[in-house]
Amino acid sequence: MKPQSWPEHPPTRRLRRRSRAPHDGSAILVGLITLTVLALIAASTFLTVTNRFRSNYQTGSWHDALTSAEDGAQYALVRLRQPLTRTDSTNSNSSSSSNPFLNQVLVNPLQVANSLQADLSTLTAGSTSNNGTVTTYTATTTPSGTKTYPRIQLPTLSIPHSGQGSTLFSAVVTVDAIPDSGYANGVANPAASWYRIRSTGIVPLAGGARVGLQKYDNWLRKLQFHTDTSGNTLATPQASRTIEVIAKPVFIGSAALFGKTGIDLNNKNVVIDSYDSRNPGVTSNADGTYNASLATKNGNVVTDDAITSAGQPGVIDLSAPGAYVNGNIATNNTKVDGSTDHVSGTVTQDFYQNLPNPPDPKQILSSWPQYNASGNTLVMDSSSGTQSSPVRYEISTATGGDLSMQSNNSLTITGKGYIEIWIPGNLAIQGNAQVNIPKDATNGAHVTIYVTGNIDIEGNGVANSSLIPGDLTIYGDPNPDSTQTAQIAGNGVFAGVLYAPNSSASAKGSGNNGDIYGAIIANTIVFTGTASLHYDQALGNQGAVFDYRMASWYEDNSLSH
Repeated sequence: MKPQSWPEHPPTRRLRRRSRAPHDGSAILVGLITLTVLALIAASTFLTVTNRFRSNYQTGSWHDALTSAEDGAQYALVRLRQPLTRTDSTNSNSSSSSNPFLNQVLVNPLQVANSLQADLSTLTAGSTSNNGTVTTYTATTTPSGTKTYPRIQLPTLSIPHSGQGSTLFSAVVTVDAIPDSGYANGVANPAASWYRIRSTGIVPLAGGARVGLQKYDNWLRKLQFHTDTSGNTLATPQASRTIEVIAKPVFIGSAALFGKTGIDLNNKNVVIDSYDSRNPGVTSNADGTYNASLATKNGNVVTDDAITSAGQPGVIDLSAPGAYVNGNIATNNTKVDGSTDHVSGTVTQDFYQNLPNPPDPKQILSSWPQYNASGNTLVMDSSSGTQSSPVRYEISTATGGDLSMQSNNSLTITGKGYIEIWIPGNLAIQGNAQVNIPKDATNGAHVTIYVTGNIDIEGNGVANSSLIPGDLTIYGDPNPDSTQTAQIAGNGVFAGVLYAPNSSASAKGSGNNGDIYGAIIANTIVFTGTASLHYDQALGNQGAVFDYRMASWYEDNSLSH
């Protein structure tokens, strides 16, 4: 018998608990640390990028503030230039539609109501001006001493801007006449004043009142976060920069010869030189008149190279044997024709200056007081005339409108004021006739003559016996289509400024005494024979103004905070 067998039990399974590896918790920690580090890097990068963007934006705004300040200075220059000319609709012609300058006539800005020049020469403390807000300041100068002067703050200039940042920049601009800058030969001449333009460009800053990371840049730029330069609280941070520009007047007599189209100087007997009546005994005689032994070399000759009737640009003709030019020559873009061996100075081809038409006497005054010029000895008194309100006469049309003096006839100007004479016909000074102006190198009469017809000075005729060119200005025909001619011939003597950019001027010296003292501005200029011109450098700082240019520019960092 077999022993009873018991059923076998299945093998016992041993249950094992899977335990976590010790490195699993470390992985989570490393992940958290990595995320933290990445977040810190991202935050640091964001902060750095934000600060750099802010710094770059502030840098851009800083540069934009300078551009805005320059725009403000140009704005003031436009306001100064605007009253120098006016449109004369009576001068319209076939070319006026393509060249609007043809209808512009020269104007004395002191005689233009509400012009900046007129206001700055007359306003006092408490005055009002259509040009802006009037303030005053005190300055001590020679010879005026301590005085109070007006300054005008123009309306704030708004400058639209597209792109990043603010859409509107601005400029705050003030203008004042530099005290005593308009003195000519020791006499106050407001029309000759230089002007100081102070312009502050302002650009809003984005990003709140926070500085960038570059502390040295912040110190340099002196951005304004809470207050402006005057201590006023700001609603928005801003960048501001201030510049100061000095505007100097450009006078019609700034060159010895100015030919709009061209100048013919192809004669070796012609001499162009200069002197300075403001420096008696050094560059002129004791009475301010010309002395060949004291002559200087500033008799500059310039041209705009305007197109001639033949369709070619005008030139300065120095074909052999050319004249002696003791000064510089400047053309627009045309080479000098001939040799420049007799030119003492430089020869350049980068010159241009627009020449407005001469003033139109019909626009100056609707009805001029009539003067009967039928006598042999004519006298006009200038004593009561001022620069802004001169004595005025029109040569009576009842006698033909001509002023024709021959033999020993004379026109004498008495007094030391300002006088204007309109000759609607021709001006002729012949024989021994003279226009007599009181001889006073520092304070003589100031005579302006408007001539619509032709001008003829010949024989022994003398236009301005004082021989001080600054005392006499003759304006030619304002019509751009004028056929006017101006001639100085024989022993004829002219001392003054002839401004006739629409006319043909000629100097035909054939005697021993026929010289010109002063300056000639005309469409074409021809010198022949022994004619010579002696340019008075004083004309570069007196007379009529036809432009303003920047004499200096600098940034005033002392006013930035």
